Amino acid sequence: KILASDIDPKMIAEASEMTYSEDKFSSLTFKQYDQMMTEFFEKNEEGLYQLKYKKFFQERIHFIVQDVTQPLPGDLPPEFAPPYDCISVKNVFMYLDRESVAKACGIIQNSLNTGGVAVIWDKEYRAFRLSELGFIDLMPISQTISFKPPEK
Repeated sequence: KILASDIDPKMIAEASEMTYSEDKFSSLTFKQYDQMMTEFFEKNEEGLYQLKYKKFFQERIHFIVQDVTQPLPGDLPPEFAPPYDCISVKNVFMYLDRESVAKACGIIQNSLNTGGVAVIWDKEYRAFRLSELGFIDLMPISQTISFKPPEK
């Protein structure tokens, strides 16, 4: 089960449709593009690419509008509520100041299972020490994979 969130309601609406224009695939190599189109997508009557297994994914993904600096809503369906084994945050922290990053990391940390992994991806990585925020940095580079250590 996946809880998918974004602060922008338009992005959540687009993601939940699981229909994409061709430009969304522009960063893929020809081989990746060919594989994605063959195995996972089909062109619909509007010329957009529709996920072939839409129902399968819709049953497993719950979409919400959410600010990473705010606690998760208490009314999430139980199967989508924390704690999580993995949390992925992409291109979010670059828009936040240090205080907001610390707040978001606290929420992430409190939402992870012991031994859970946080994957933090940012185009413009802002150097701050996740270890100061209770994480162990597994890859201290622009793509950070952090680990919530087991309790002692």
